[in-house]
Amino acid sequence: MEPTLHNNDLVLVKKYTSGEIPLRGTISVLNLNQEKGGLSVKRIIGLPGDLIQIRAGIVSVNQLALQSPYIEGLPKTNGMEELCCTVPKGFLFAIADYRNYAYALDSRTYGPVALSLAYGIVINRLWPWPSRLSMQPTP
Repeated sequence: MEPTLHNNDLVLVKKYTSGEIPLRGTISVLNLNQEKGGLSVKRIIGLPGDLIQIRAGIVSVNQLALQSPYIEGLPKTNGMEELCCTVPKGFLFAIADYRNYAYALDSRTYGPVALSLAYGIVINRLWPWPSRLSMQPTP
């Protein structure tokens, strides 16, 4: 999740209530199996019914380029992937903020994530003190 979060950052997480759907752009904790990274922190970019496309390094949601001010100046994807996916009902599409990593474990690799695996929303970083954190959802 660099540059937003780094390894060993301490974060405060609010558990999702039953039936709650994360907002697009929020940073969420996902309770994945160990093969997919176990407890994993990712940014939600796709909601049920959304069309996610990645072409030539550009991530699009519903045919609009994803605005990602939190990674300004960094490569947006590794540029080699092509992806087109409609997020099924009951699922989310979640990716890491640092997207120029060929071995990233996120929805580009393992596909959409069941809503039931979304544990909670990261609402603040406790340590180190939040000077570089962008937690606001993006439209």
